[in-house]
Amino acid sequence: MNKLNVLYIIWSLDQGGAERVVIDLAKNTDKIQFNVTICCLNEKGTYAHEAEKAGIKVIPLHKLPKLDPFIIFKISRLIKKKHIDIVITHLWTSNFWGRIAAFISGVKVIIATEHTTDENRPWYYHLIDQILAKISTKIIAVSTSVKAFHQNRSHIPPCKFEVINNGIDIKKFNVEINKEDKRKEFGFIPTDFVIGLFGRFVPAKAHEVLLQSLQKLITKYPNIKVLFVGSGPTEDQIKEIVREFGLENHVIFAGFRNDIPELYQILDLFILPSEREGFPITLLEAMTSGIPVIATDVGGNSDIIKDGRNGFIIEPNNVEALTQRIEYYIEHPDEADIFANKAQSSVQKHFTSQIMTRNTEQMLIRLYGKQVIKKQKIKLLLVIDHLDPGGAQRQIIELIKRLPRSSFDISLCSLDGARSSLANEIEELGIPLYSINQHGFFDTKALLSLYKIIKGHAFDIVHTYLFTSDVYGRIAAFCAHTPGIICSLRSVDTWKNPFHILVDRILAQITDIIIVNVKSIIPFLADGEHIASQKIHTIYNGIDLEHILSHISDIPVRQMLHLHENERLVGIFARNDPIKDHMTFFRAAKIILSKHKKVKFLAMGDGMSDEAMQSQVDILGIQDKVILLDHSNNYLDNVASVDVSVLTSLIEGCSNVILESMALRKPVVATSVGGNPELVEDGKTGYLVPPKAPEKLAEKIMQLLSNPERCEFFGKNGQQRVKEFFSMDKMVDDTIDVYKNTLKNKKRI
Repeated sequence: MNKLNVLYIIWSLDQGGAERVVIDLAKNTDKIQFNVTICCLNEKGTYAHEAEKAGIKVIPLHKLPKLDPFIIFKISRLIKKKHIDIVITHLWTSNFWGRIAAFISGVKVIIATEHTTDENRPWYYHLIDQILAKISTKIIAVSTSVKAFHQNRSHIPPCKFEVINNGIDIKKFNVEINKEDKRKEFGFIPTDFVIGLFGRFVPAKAHEVLLQSLQKLITKYPNIKVLFVGSGPTEDQIKEIVREFGLENHVIFAGFRNDIPELYQILDLFILPSEREGFPITLLEAMTSGIPVIATDVGGNSDIIKDGRNGFIIEPNNVEALTQRIEYYIEHPDEADIFANKAQSSVQKHFTSQIMTRNTEQMLIRLYGKQVIKKQKIKLLLVIDHLDPGGAQRQIIELIKRLPRSSFDISLCSLDGARSSLANEIEELGIPLYSINQHGFFDTKALLSLYKIIKGHAFDIVHTYLFTSDVYGRIAAFCAHTPGIICSLRSVDTWKNPFHILVDRILAQITDIIIVNVKSIIPFLADGEHIASQKIHTIYNGIDLEHILSHISDIPVRQMLHLHENERLVGIFARNDPIKDHMTFFRAAKIILSKHKKVKFLAMGDGMSDEAMQSQVDILGIQDKVILLDHSNNYLDNVASVDVSVLTSLIEGCSNVILESMALRKPVVATSVGGNPELVEDGKTGYLVPPKAPEKLAEKIMQLLSNPERCEFFGKNGQQRVKEFFSMDKMVDDTIDVYKNTLKNKKRI
């Protein structure tokens, strides 16, 4: 089925909220279903390079000032050249000329977008909108208030409107800066309370209201500063008011800036005192940046801010109310932080550019009257405890990358927003990311939030990873009547007490499939937790061999580790955790060093720089021969540098370290626990040894160190084994089969 060709028409891509929306829509639109082009009636504008960098064509038409009827023919010629199926216009000038040209050109779906309410708009604008509504398939309103305004003023039937809230690319605002240094750029000191107002200088933004409030506050709070960012026709007028009020030492005019995400980080409060708004992007940006907010009760502001919960809403032009709310934030910093956290969470759940784009795509397919994709997509929600680095998190990311978007509509939910260092990587994949902060033994509020997400989006499958998500996700999915409920149990969790095992056993009754990543987990679940074996399905972890090999850098790791030319290197790559049993590795190292002097030992992983770890090495007297390194981005370079890769775990599932070592043609010596015997073929790709047996471990390592040919033989066999049985494609294909078979059994596909 051919893609739909979509043309966005806007005046230009200069700085502004509507312009930002167009860029984000174009960048996030599903390339499998749509071809997107942007038409600028005037010049391209400052944002154009961002779209073009993403591979989106931006075409300027250089419209003449005021009345230029020839622009219709320019637009029409572009529509025919690009075989446009859908035209979407933004802002009044484009709504006018774009709809006329699209209608003349016979475009099947014509959509205008209304971004704001303008009480000063002349009556004939409303009359024109009323007429053009008759040739419009739909009119997108960015908020319910914008819809009501245009419906009433232009007398347009409500059926013509579709409300799609603006959204922002939240990953852009997840930046880390030196706040003190950034403040110094503007002369702010650490004790200053900095208020920001970002946006164009136009009458509707009411900058003067904030200045009137500032004049009242500085007597009591002389450390208040205001940062204005932007430019526009009223800028000189506002500067004159600053001089008139004697506020020159309290107000900074920063002008147009390219470092907006960083500037939000230096604010203590963001204020939007506008007289009119649509669905303000700057408000969303401030909230997702974790800044407390105050906004006026105009446009879509009250759709974004719930007064007294995640910010404050005041009446426009109410200087007294604004002053009181600013003072409240100054006097109650803890409450301000609570508001800011709730505001940040609400944007992440409801107002991302991915959600906005998905809603727009669904509308376009519906309006065009045919399915671009022949089969209905499976709506999939993946749920995990947190998004800090880990084996389960890496497998989820790789799964998301490879699931075909033509068949799957994917979302992800994390139950711990505080542990989210991988969130940026997830967002870059263009999928909705929900964050729920689960706390305590059993958090009913978190469960209800997850239930609302699942119920509200009518997911076909909910797939959970790790224990907390397994509990909350399965309960919420069951209550929401989700057709397919799947969980992944990735290891033999010996920490579970009888209560945990009972919970697993009960929840297994409402679970369609339990995915394990090694077969050794099956007896534990079947015998230990009495879970029906027919519900358990094995899918081994996948390794992207080409990706691993292509991302090994030329960094001379052995030289950086100060190894001599003929010195051998034995490595263990595991976090600082008792179940990884580093002590056995170090004791084996001591045994080896008593017989082989030209060898060093590398222990790399999270927490390796811990004093207790160093103490273990010191006690054995091998500190000069052991290198302790925390996990880093060049982790694979270090794996590639060792002669032998070791894993001394007491408990293990499907070890990514073993698979990565084999992929890099490294012989492996691992304990014969968990899934290790399913990965390592003893005597063919490496050796298996009993746990807590340093003498046996040392013996096998020394056999390899003294026999380079055997190392090469094991390495070659290991890489071939990864290709045949542990490829990423196989993992994804097996997972897709589980998803489809689950729904097939439920008669959903």
